[in-house]
Amino acid sequence: MRVPAMRRLVVMGGVLAALVAAGSLSLSAQTARTVRGSVVDSTGNPVPGALVATMNASGELVAQTLAGADGAFEIQLLTDAQVDVYAMRVGYEPSQFVPVTAESVNERIILVASAARARLSDDRRRQRGVCGAPRDSASDVTRLWQEARKAIASTGLLFGREAPSASVTLFDRTTSPDGKTVLSEQSRESNAASRRPFRSLSVDSAAVFGLVIESENDVSYYAPDADVLLSKAFADSHCFGFAAASPSHASWIGLTFKPKSERVGVHEVSGTMWFERESLELRRLEYLYTNEPAAFAAAGVGGELRFAHLGNGMWLISRWEIRMPQG
Repeated sequence: MRVPAMRRLVVMGGVLAALVAAGSLSLSAQTARTVRGSVVDSTGNPVPGALVATMNASGELVAQTLAGADGAFEIQLLTDAQVDVYAMRVGYEPSQFVPVTAESVNERIILVASAARARLSDDRRRQRGVCGAPRDSASDVTRLWQEARKAIASTGLLFGREAPSASVTLFDRTTSPDGKTVLSEQSRESNAASRRPFRSLSVDSAAVFGLVIESENDVSYYAPDADVLLSKAFADSHCFGFAAASPSHASWIGLTFKPKSERVGVHEVSGTMWFERESLELRRLEYLYTNEPAAFAAAGVGGELRFAHLGNGMWLISRWEIRMPQG
């Protein structure tokens, strides 16, 4: 099979342009309540960008948000039941849990962020792969999955009470099959009142139909976004493994993912999430589409997402890329 030209759709998020007030959410007066507080370090200084989560008695996530630049946070809940509130940072152990009941909801909570670094072991037995959501707390694969989820979740949440806008540059390139020669290129710039200016298919659609949708007239390729990657369907339907080093970055380690089984006619994704070995900060997600013709697979039909951790504590996806065949 002759390999056609490759079309590369590259999206890069620019530097944050401004911070604007976030809209409010209207909830039922009977069940709605707001948990307020701050995340601080051991000396009392604010910890901006900490991921604040609430968990119910069954250990299920109820709601989450990010602490703002001053460490303050608000979480709106649709339950009167007791929840445990805690703070997380990428590369660190979680804080102590603070229980919140219906009676204590008006109290302002202070969460002290843990200074204990999250560490991987040197025991290869803890690096064994697993199919389905990693849950073994002693496993390095589970640790990397947890750190990935923190970073990915943080890219789509409000930063305190503010929502950032970003400048976005969209490149549409046609290259030779090996990607080394640019045959044509177009670009345009825009502003987006969100850190997530692009979204993938819905979680349900991606789970059923995959990320390549064929119609009578064309084929559409989608990248996995935060909703897809964080979904229960994605975790349950993939196998995860440990990658000791990146071919291009000696200081990186990886978490591989691939579908448990290939479904006829369904194009999913397999790939690797790459982390800094010391900090466990997520740097890049590289993926390839499954069930592609051999010639397309050899040409690297897939893409990547790059993650950035800003100085103010905010996480964002700074670059998206989709590589797809073209006529």
